[in-house]
Amino acid sequence: MTRQAGVGLVEVLLALSLGLVLLLGVSRLFLAATSNWQAQGIAAQLQEDARLALQRMAQDIRMSGMFGCLRADAISHVNPSSAQAFAQPLEVIRAADGQLQQLSLISAEVAGAGGRPNWTLVTDCISQARVYPDVQAAPAGHFAIPIRRQTYRVDGTSLMLGSGASYAPLIDNLG
Repeated sequence: MTRQAGVGLVEVLLALSLGLVLLLGVSRLFLAATSNWQAQGIAAQLQEDARLALQRMAQDIRMSGMFGCLRADAISHVNPSSAQAFAQPLEVIRAADGQLQQLSLISAEVAGAGGRPNWTLVTDCISQARVYPDVQAAPAGHFAIPIRRQTYRVDGTSLMLGSGASYAPLIDNLG
């Protein structure tokens, strides 16, 4: 009997099946790692969005009731409704179940916040200050400070920020 050298069909099939099982395991591991990486990226983005939203809210809450350089009792109002609004610059509205539904703040407008202000405070920063509805130009020697009412509200799974009738999502996918 002569011996044959080489690889038989059984050995080839065994090697292919072992290689296929190994390749399947590595691909499963790769898919799991990719999925985990994507989930961590989404969680990190949500965390960053929440941090920015809370930082913005904290700044707005700290600034509520700040209406320029004079005390609140030195400010006169053209419209009595603005006097009522300025008397309570921070308003919290809760739902029937006690959860926060809306947070309304009145403060001097930060630079770069588009849109029209609700009121304009015209002052000389020494002795007088007067609140006008909408936009008002300041005479010589006076400053015009735009005052805006901003409202944060929870709408479904979104935290919305608005001024007037227009709202934009500040953060989505609240849990």
